[in-house]
Amino acid sequence: LGHHVPKPPDIRCGNWEAVPLSDEQLTYAATDAWSGLRCFQEFNARGQQTVAEVAAALRIDAIPTGPSARKRPAPRGDREPVAALDSPAELPPTKRSVYRLFYENGLSADSIAELRGIQVGTVRGYLAEAVTAGHAYDLADFDLSLADREAIAAALTLASAEGGKASLKAVKEALPAHIDYWAIRLVEAHLARTRAS
Repeated sequence: LGHHVPKPPDIRCGNWEAVPLSDEQLTYAATDAWSGLRCFQEFNARGQQTVAEVAAALRIDAIPTGPSARKRPAPRGDREPVAALDSPAELPPTKRSVYRLFYENGLSADSIAELRGIQVGTVRGYLAEAVTAGHAYDLADFDLSLADREAIAAALTLASAEGGKASLKAVKEALPAHIDYWAIRLVEAHLARTRAS
């Protein structure tokens, strides 16, 4: 649906047995119920085929098919594969599923977002986390221009030289507006991975 529903931990994990519930708890519960209804209405409007595709994509090891499962285009430049570390960190199931759909099945980030019901930026963020965790990847699959990669690398170097580990916010502010946080995390992880080898 393209909306973020905030789930503040102090409300989510608060005392739900309290009588009466706080106004924040009532708003949280009403929003949660309304969100479920809106999701049902949207899936119902899309038809059974799309609902079946989404349901299949939600299963961890499922490989979706159909019109929503679009392959990403071949990279424009040279391949830049990086092998997995000997013991990559385990990813949570949702992130592992997104990684597998992208890396192993070749689906586009847009397609994965549609199938999983999440934002494209979230998909790319999960993929950057997989790179950080030590999983195999090909940098060319992310379709970052060489100019953007070099700008990110320079901003990371400058920010870290000014005070230790680079703050993502400081790096983002030093870059052109079209470069998102996921790209900064990806380049940072890629540099750490390739410098270590």
